[in-house]
Amino acid sequence: MAKIELYSGFLCGYCLAAKRLLNRKGADSEDIKVGFRPERRAKMVERADGRHSLPQIFIDGNHIGSCDELHALDAAGNLILRQKIAEHEVTAQMNVPKLSFKTGNTGGHRPERCLFRLAGGQ
Repeated sequence: MAKIELYSGFLCGYCLAAKRLLNRKGADSEDIKVGFRPERRAKMVERADGRHSLPQIFIDGNHIGSCDELHALDAAGNLILRQKIAEHEVTAQMNVPKLSFKTGNTGGHRPERCLFRLAGGQ
């Protein structure tokens, strides 16, 4: 999986949009907050060739740019960040209880209310 570093700020809408896109792609990112941390911001500006807007995104050490560039990569089909969960597929079977229902007068304001019950229950 690619290492993704996202330099972000407090209440940054573009930072949130970039994080949402990465989450939709199933990617984990390291969120590096630069607000009130001048040393972090200075490192970000240095790594981003002088760019100081937020967010600044790096994938495997390569500078991608900001939220706009990240979305442009995705729109062009060049952003593939799927995490590999396991080497082999695992099939899980669940025992889901069967539901039965009946309609009847409940005596309240909804005379025909659908009552759900577990099969075999009272």
